[in-house]
Amino acid sequence: MSIVQLADYRTMLREAQSVDLDAVLQSHLDAADLEASKFVGFDIQVEFDPDPVPADIKVAIMFLAQTMTDQMPPEESNIRRARAESLLRPYRRETGIAA
Repeated sequence: MSIVQLADYRTMLREAQSVDLDAVLQSHLDAADLEASKFVGFDIQVEFDPDPVPADIKVAIMFLAQTMTDQMPPEESNIRRARAESLLRPYRRETGIAA
């Protein structure tokens, strides 16, 4: 189950209320959750339970999911991915760089 509610993601995408693509959209949200957790170095859902996940993390997950959902030029996809990473960077624990 994704941190971001499917209804919120569909609203962000400005999707019609059809449920035809719900399974696909949910899989994109789930994949974006995993990608975000890998980027920050911890399981976001576990870390913030029972507290609410910060809004900037939720927006970053939606940006990542959108790169999977929308047919867009690579440049636009890279911009969304970079924006997601900039929102997640303050939460990052493991940079992979030894001191």
